[in-house]
Amino acid sequence: MKFARAFKAALQKDGYPEEWIVSAVSYKQLKKCINSIQKELVDMGLDTDTLAQLWDSHGGSAENRNPLQYTLGDKENFHPRLILTMESGNGLPFNASFAPETKDFLQSLVTQRDRDKSSHRDNMVTVFSPLASSEITQQRIDITSRTISNGDDLAVLVPKAITIEVPLVNDSTFFKMLNRDMSSLDVLRSKQEAELSANICDLGEAVARLAPPSQSGQKTDLQPWRDVFSLYNESNIFFSTHEQDQFNRTPAIAQVQMQGFLDKLKDLGFSKKFQKNGSHIALHRFIAINLSLLKNLKFQELNLTARIKILKSASVSSSNFLRRY
Repeated sequence: MKFARAFKAALQKDGYPEEWIVSAVSYKQLKKCINSIQKELVDMGLDTDTLAQLWDSHGGSAENRNPLQYTLGDKENFHPRLILTMESGNGLPFNASFAPETKDFLQSLVTQRDRDKSSHRDNMVTVFSPLASSEITQQRIDITSRTISNGDDLAVLVPKAITIEVPLVNDSTFFKMLNRDMSSLDVLRSKQEAELSANICDLGEAVARLAPPSQSGQKTDLQPWRDVFSLYNESNIFFSTHEQDQFNRTPAIAQVQMQGFLDKLKDLGFSKKFQKNGSHIALHRFIAINLSLLKNLKFQELNLTARIKILKSASVSSSNFLRRY
């Protein structure tokens, strides 16, 4: 929880608007959800060691079935689930051996309790059977073309493997919550980009009025503004055009570069070079726009870090399935 406290402190101390804080990643709630994910898996008999054994039990050989798959569903609707491939004879994953309680759980998954609901098509049979937790797992059973008489002159298709889909409720909650947070951040970023663009356009029109081409007897701040923008470009605040450093700046570096720009403005006495009062106001607006952009970048980076850390934490809790996926 060390990062959770640091994340909360950073949101509070950097003076972000309440609208921004509300849109931030719900790190603490997501962390609680991860704990629920772990409990859900353990309740199924699938603790971290068991999951790792399931994942690795196929031995990486093309001839062996991978007994375990993890899927998130489509991009629009997250429906995380584990897909277990079982041997039809003993109800256990291929090439895996587990503790008795885990075997009992896996065996219960392949028990066909609702045969009247089963149907087969294209060598697949779908069976729905309830779990002890009242969740429903979907079993997809691969069958051979071989048939056996059951004594009543009825042909029975013999299954060779069973694939069981286990829905992960808390995983679904986690990803929906994270997706909601990411959507809120995208909306906020779009709104801030629109506001910054509008402010830049307004400032550009104001500077154009304050710094027209020099004419006889007319005051103009054309040269001071040229010097301001030249100094700004040389400061390389948000990105660099130098051959050895052609990258966008991190917020931390941008803040150092911005402070350097402000210090030079003060040292060179630009406030005394302007002839028009409106230029002083416009310069303050120019500085404010850059400070606002810097704050936006810091906020976005902070939330990006939170997203990476929470996904890494979720990955570890589920035996690295997300990373492998």
